[in-house]
Amino acid sequence: MQPRSRPRYGFVRTLVAAALVVLGVVGCDGDDGGGEGSGADAATVTMVDFAFEPSVLTVPAGTEVVFSNADSVPHTATADDGSFDVQLSGSNELSTTFDEAGSFPYTCSIHPAMTAQIVVE
Repeated sequence: MQPRSRPRYGFVRTLVAAALVVLGVVGCDGDDGGGEGSGADAATVTMVDFAFEPSVLTVPAGTEVVFSNADSVPHTATADDGSFDVQLSGSNELSTTFDEAGSFPYTCSIHPAMTAQIVVE
């Protein structure tokens, strides 16, 4: 009968500690993935269940905002001041870049109850 080898807990602990360090470094890059004021070069607004998510998106100037339609019906993201008009069929996405600081309220011209705002700093 062969002796059973014992697990090397020290080695396993070292691997787990190394993995946690790597995950901690990757997780501390300052980008929470949300796009809201995170300083990211791109942010996303999702049209879902006849609403814009998030309803208020704050981004730095120069940010590309991707409008993504998760509904099966068409929607628009039409700026109240006419500065942008994104028209999306179901399950589609388009983007626009916001270079100027300001507040940009917008609505879906097809479904006027859908309203939101992009704040560019």
